[in-house]
Amino acid sequence: MIGPIVFVLILALSAILPALIAWSIFRKNRHLVRLLAALLGGQIIVTPAIALIAFSKDRAGDEDPLKTVLLYCGMALILSIMTFAVREMIRVQSER
Repeated sequence: MIGPIVFVLILALSAILPALIAWSIFRKNRHLVRLLAALLGGQIIVTPAIALIAFSKDRAGDEDPLKTVLLYCGMALILSIMTFAVREMIRVQSER
């Protein structure tokens, strides 16, 4: 039972940490650049890793690997957007 929880936590960390780093690198740029940096940063580790796992030869025959990749990349995209929103709220509060 603990396996799926650990997997989701690893997914969250591998999406949130690069999104935070990318947002921090581009924090002096425009809003759109910060958004794109956070979105791409959150996908940079998750997408290749999940694609590698989903398209491996040792998988069950009843799953669709493309659907798996899209589902987990969508989850990583949501986490990146939430990370961006939180960082922007913190930035706005600190500027006041």
